[in-house]
Amino acid sequence: SGYDLDVICLCCEYSEDTWQEIAANYNIDIDYDQSDDDKINAVREYLENQTGIVGENNGSFVYACF
Repeated sequence: SGYDLDVICLCCEYSEDTWQEIAANYNIDIDYDQSDDDKINAVREYLENQTGIVGENNGSFVYACF
């Protein structure tokens, strides 16, 4: 018994992007006068409400595509 790894499926269902890319791609309303931490928190909140976050690393997120 075991599992087959379908890499193509994983690539289609999940993405890894920086907070800046996510904000631009999904038109997240960010106040650019805020600190980077506040901007990252705004993107995190958006992803938590719209999809599932799988991981996070230094302002990049791995998340389920929608």
